[in-house]
Amino acid sequence: MLSTTQRSKGSGQRAADPRRPHHPVVGLTLSFETMELSADAGLTMAAYTAEPGSTSEEALNLLAIWAATQDQSEATDVTGRA
Repeated sequence: MLSTTQRSKGSGQRAADPRRPHHPVVGLTLSFETMELSADAGLTMAAYTAEPGSTSEEALNLLAIWAATQDQSEATDVTGRA
């Protein structure tokens, strides 16, 4: 699980400085953008991205593979087959 704190200051805000979310296995430096959603007052969506070719991008790819492997393993445990 990734965790970071971020306050939205307006629609389409782009961070001037990268954020360093904490992850117990890999270190990450991510840029982010926030967007207020018009469907719900006060609801904000944040998109985090890693610099292409960076170690943070490699770490995110590793986490994606790891998560997919865990999801596949859980499905096998429930059904008894892959």
